[in-house]
Amino acid sequence: PNPLFVEHETIITSAGVAASLDCCLHIVRRLCGSELANDLARKMVTAPSRTGGQQQYIPAPVNIKPLTETSISLVIELVEQSLNQCHSLDEVAERCAMS
Repeated sequence: PNPLFVEHETIITSAGVAASLDCCLHIVRRLCGSELANDLARKMVTAPSRTGGQQQYIPAPVNIKPLTETSISLVIELVEQSLNQCHSLDEVAERCAMS
């Protein structure tokens, strides 16, 4: 299983950024009650309660292209070749055909 968060005795740990929110809401729920935890979840625009044993929604990692295959590699190359110069965001975007 790939749990979002695990609570074992005095240790609580989470799987990642979104899971850390679930973990924090779990702690608030335990210490302060569901009403406060649900209010915080609404303010953070997140699910009010996901159990620790629930798996992440995405079953497999997203396929991400290496930097060499993306437009951002052009930005990195441009800046690396002229570290002594200032580069505006507009200039870099224009030279790399990005907006």
